[in-house]
Amino acid sequence: MSDFIRQLQSLLGVVRGNAEAVIGRPLLLTALTLFFVMLLFGLWGMVTLQKNYQLSLGLQKMEVALQRSHLHGEERIRELQKQLKQRAQKQAVYIQAVGKMQAEISRLDMLGARLVDVEALDKHAFDFTVEPAFGGLQSQNSIDAVPAAVDHHIRRLQERLDRLDAQ
Repeated sequence: MSDFIRQLQSLLGVVRGNAEAVIGRPLLLTALTLFFVMLLFGLWGMVTLQKNYQLSLGLQKMEVALQRSHLHGEERIRELQKQLKQRAQKQAVYIQAVGKMQAEISRLDMLGARLVDVEALDKHAFDFTVEPAFGGLQSQNSIDAVPAAVDHHIRRLQERLDRLDAQ
């Protein structure tokens, strides 16, 4: 390194000596200053260009990633729309099946009503105008009423059995 510095000093001495002879010392200092300033600006420009290039590459990568996610989102939307369409088709089939069952039940109700009229059955036992019962217990009162109703039926059956035994 010291050899390099000596060579640089000797070169500057030769340049300085020849340059001072041709141009004055202040002009030489100004020229050297301008040279180093231009060199610094050149280096700064190169660093700036490299950073801009890296930012541009990063931006391009982000755009590609955004496009991929957008395409993935569109694919997901198409998939969900397909599933929704399939579910709607299934639901239409189920609705149609329920409609057919309701029609068949109506026909059975009409047949039952006619059978009650023709066979002279008890109209209160086979009343097709009343909504049929389905499901379990509906309220706490009906839960409390179950044991009482069972007890009542047991007592009635016991009385009937007693009467039959007495005969």
